Amino acid sequence: QDPLSLYLHIPFCNTLCYYCACNKIVTRDKSRAETYLSYLYREIEMVSELYGRRQVLQLHWGGGTPTFIDDDQILDLSRHLRQHFSFGSDQDGEFSIEIDPRTVDPGRIANLRNAGFNRLSMGIQDFDETVQKAVNRKQSFEATQEVIGAARHHGFESISVDLIYGLPFQTQATIDRTLSQVIALGPDRISLYNYAHLPNMFMPQKRIN
Repeated sequence: QDPLSLYLHIPFCNTLCYYCACNKIVTRDKSRAETYLSYLYREIEMVSELYGRRQVLQLHWGGGTPTFIDDDQILDLSRHLRQHFSFGSDQDGEFSIEIDPRTVDPGRIANLRNAGFNRLSMGIQDFDETVQKAVNRKQSFEATQEVIGAARHHGFESISVDLIYGLPFQTQATIDRTLSQVIALGPDRISLYNYAHLPNMFMPQKRIN
């Protein structure tokens, strides 16, 4: 039988990035995740009854921000998955999670590795402070560098970063500076997206001037 690829969506974020078009719930009420996870556990059980005998070689947690939930919830969810599905080895599988470098520290990176993840992806979008202010995503180079360094230290096999071009106040000069900083971080993959301004479809974008 062909192997499985599983995707889990954790739709919660602490803060709103104005450019975002993802399916998300912006809240600081952590209890909202508990209800969501209870339904997610049940869905895992139902789906595993249909496909549980097939080996999982790819796993991705997206969002929102999966690291919105705490370390104990991440471990519990990971254990629940592995109780109901057969996972390939760490060497054979690609098990990834999206993180927000503003919500994790080296200790949390270690916990993610212990939960079975061997790949990380993270948003950067742009390191220019004027651009960050315009889209409500303030994220320092230093904090991002610390997270990537911790991921390397704890044996993550692949680190991917997201960038967006077409945001307000970006110029060739500012993007060149951001790309130089990203190159210095040495990610394994860069996902580069063009910003699509569709405020009638995605309400947060109306906050962008």
